[in-house]
Amino acid sequence: MRCSKEERARWKAKAAAHQMPLSEYLRAALDGAPSGRRRAPPAVDHRLLVQVARAGNNLNQIARALNAAHRSGAPLDALAVLAELIEINRALRAALESFSR
Repeated sequence: MRCSKEERARWKAKAAAHQMPLSEYLRAALDGAPSGRRRAPPAVDHRLLVQVARAGNNLNQIARALNAAHRSGAPLDALAVLAELIEINRALRAALESFSR
């Protein structure tokens, strides 16, 4: 779609007023869809995000170790794995509880 610099600037300003990228604004205008404002992303507590990221990292490490042991036929220490999973669960619950306060 070709347009003049003035048209593009005008459309870009309208898109910005609706907190939308120009392409999304134009699609909404062409489809006849309402161009409602986007909701702001929810606030995120950085400390909670760090705790969840750590838990995810630990879970990935456990999954890799379990998959490697399974592929090689090595015995698995189910109690040790369960203990690690319980600890991750406790850490996540504690983080969530402190965030909820």
